[in-house]
Amino acid sequence: IAAYTGDSGKAMLMYRPIHRAVSAASPGARSDVDVVPDGAIPAIASAAQEFLATGDDGQIDKIRAAIKPGMRQKALAATEKHARKVEGEYDKEINNVKAANVDSGPDAAAQATAKMQIIVNTVKRNLSEARNYTRTLFS
Repeated sequence: IAAYTGDSGKAMLMYRPIHRAVSAASPGARSDVDVVPDGAIPAIASAAQEFLATGDDGQIDKIRAAIKPGMRQKALAATEKHARKVEGEYDKEINNVKAANVDSGPDAAAQATAKMQIIVNTVKRNLSEARNYTRTLFS
């Protein structure tokens, strides 16, 4: 995480135990929101048939407009659940770091905890930026 910069992309390295915990939770983090509402299916089918018959690109725009709200909702829900899980796992790690450094003395434990808090704050800031980036994809 120390080598991460905003210029290096929106991805970030995760501490292996946190990566395992987040990966294990991934199936449950997926949104169950349908992308296409049932009421939109006839209009989508009609637009698809019209596009195939005429080649009118405007029909593709109609299909995109019909599925965009559901896709936006699904992507934002999945992003939010993932970010909360990552943040929660990093928050837990503060206590683990402190406990792992207690035997080295109170100063070492305090210094390690302070360093870990910097990492946690950086992770939260980066996740916030990533959530904002995801929102702009659907603007």
